[in-house]
Amino acid sequence: MKIKNRFVIPGIIVLLSIQAFAAVEPAPQTYVEDRAGVIDANTKTRMIGLLQELEQKTSARIIVLTVNSTDGESIFDYSFERADQWKFGANQKSASVLIVAAIKDRKYQTQVGYDWEGVLPDSLVGSIGRTYFVPNFKAGNYAQGLFEGSAAMAKVIADSKNVKLTGMPKLRRTVNSRAGRDSVPSGCCCCFVLPLILLWLFTRGGGGPGGRRGRGLFWPVLGGLLLSRTLGHRGGGFGSFGGGGFGSFGGGGGGGFGGGGGGGSW
Repeated sequence: MKIKNRFVIPGIIVLLSIQAFAAVEPAPQTYVEDRAGVIDANTKTRMIGLLQELEQKTSARIIVLTVNSTDGESIFDYSFERADQWKFGANQKSASVLIVAAIKDRKYQTQVGYDWEGVLPDSLVGSIGRTYFVPNFKAGNYAQGLFEGSAAMAKVIADSKNVKLTGMPKLRRTVNSRAGRDSVPSGCCCCFVLPLILLWLFTRGGGGPGGRRGRGLFWPVLGGLLLSRTLGHRGGGFGSFGGGGFGSFGGGGGGGFGGGGGGGSW
């Protein structure tokens, strides 16, 4: 009996894990999946045209999904599960960006794939959401908000590849594609420079043997800090993608998701 009981709890854990990672519904067959019915036909056509052009010119695949509700599941988990599991086209790659709006829940979430986190960092994605999604959603202009928000992200991606998108709508506010990407916050500089100054003062030491040993440590430690800083920033860039197609659309896709992006409510 004791032997059987030993397997009860592990078995329950395994069953719960399987349930937690149960497959979601099949992936959409278009760039804009309006399950909540809030996007008019004209806007949907324009959105699909823009996102198709973006993928053809940059390989980045943005998918927009609207639902009425996530039925109690957090908007983050709901969007992440689909971003992580959905595969598109012959190359069976994930999307680069998934935008989900739960209309009745009044919540939205953007998931950004690993390969594009350097182009669309969390701070920029959050700013785009607050600029385009929130004001429009509050006014009930869901179609306009989703079009402008996805177009703003598309513009940032296009700028990073030095290409122009002919299907861009006129955005009421300017998107700074370099914000939060190339600039280094002053706080980060202080956190990096101040320890170096303290280290230099500490290793100066006196004129005795201890001081000489201290001075000898400065350059190896400095080299280690610089190397770690360099390696820490290597993962933020954007990469190229393999061939394949998204149905009859252009090839492209992403390389998986790690929770990058941003979300909110209105």
